[in-house]
Amino acid sequence: MGHGVTVLGQHRINTSTLETTASDLSEAFNATVQYGYMDIWVDLKNRTERSNKFVELGKVERKNCPVYLLCDSFYMDKIYAPETYKGEMNYDFYGMNDGASISIYQDSFSCNTHFDSRWNNFVRFFQGQFFADSGWFAYIKEFRKTVQDEIKLLSGKHALYGDDQGDS
Repeated sequence: MGHGVTVLGQHRINTSTLETTASDLSEAFNATVQYGYMDIWVDLKNRTERSNKFVELGKVERKNCPVYLLCDSFYMDKIYAPETYKGEMNYDFYGMNDGASISIYQDSFSCNTHFDSRWNNFVRFFQGQFFADSGWFAYIKEFRKTVQDEIKLLSGKHALYGDDQGDS
């Protein structure tokens, strides 16, 4: 299995509830944010998914703005096993950069909206495949700038770059 780079960014979004998170994201991205959960029901006997639809619990609306989705990854788990998932928080925010998403945790988020050629070149740098005369350094700088811009958008200050296959 190959190694890649995972980027975690700090944020200052109010994640106390799904609704407050949607409100803060709506303001940060100047967007309408529909919030809810994905209704995924799996037929274990036949090993097939029966349903995979977004269930809207509410909306923070802004006129004439793009629409994003905010999904609580543990919404149904918290209902069926409240003691097991008490305090668990993982929201997925969809609609960024042509359908890419970010995962939002209590104080951080995964900067995974940048899986493109810039990200590939960034990984190659850490794998020792970087050559100064190839022009890759410009891509690396551009990648880091897009991560920095995203962190600033969510009122954070720091990013952590780690190996996605190792003890980072």
